[in-house]
Parts: sequence; structure tokens; C-alpha cells
Amino acid sequence: MRLLLFLITITLPIKVLGGDANSLNKRFTGLYLNGNMVEWKRIVDSLRVHKLDNDKELVLLYAEYGLIGNYIGTKEMDKAAKEISVFEGRLLSVLKRKPNDGEIYAFMAAMVAFKIAVNPWKAPFLS
Repeated sequence: MRLLLFLITITLPIKVLGGDANSLNKRFTGLYLNGNMVEWKRIVDSLRVHKLDNDKELVLLYAEYGLIGNYIGTKEMDKAAKEISVFEGRLLSVLKRKPNDGEIYAFMAAMVAFKIAVNPWKAPFLS
């Protein structure tokens, strides 16, 4: 049993990262349509530990954005707050590499909205 678990743990990131960004995006779309946020979170976590190309990193940003939105929508504010800090770190890192990317600034604005949703009393200071 442990050997099987070990093999699954080793091969999962290869399976997730094996395709291109388009197939990864389709996978997230299927998970969304099925409401499978547990698997969504697992894939997001597995993507976070690897160096990604620009296209896959953008898919990861959208996946993190969706995960946070789901947590806020289901009133899981503690989980959302943890994800926001990881999302913010990734955004700042990408922004250093792509300072003129409008899509990243849109994510930054969404992050502020997420922070306000988690802690409404901070709205005057964040906006």
C-alpha cells in the first residue's frame, strides 16, 4: 500500500505537468463544471512546487484566483486568507518579470477585493 501511495505521489506531478497549458486549462474547466474543488486544490498545490513556463504560470494564476473565489463563496475565510498570501507572493514575483502586463495588474486588483472580502474592516486601508 505504501509503495502504491509513493508511486502515485511521484507520478502525479508528471501527469499534471505533462501536457501543455491548453490541456491544463481544460482540466481545470472540467473540474469547475463538476464542482470538484478538492482535486482543483490538489492540482494547484502540485503546480506550485514546479518551475512553470509563462503559459502554465498564467493558468496557475487563474486557478489560484478561482480557488480563492470558491473559498470566499463558501465562507471558508481561513482557507481563503492562506491562499491570498500565496497568490500575492506569486503575483509580485510575476510582476517583477512582467512590469507592463495588464493581466497581472487585474489580478492585483482582484487580490485587493479578496482581501476586503476576507476582512471587510480593512476596506478603507486597502482601497
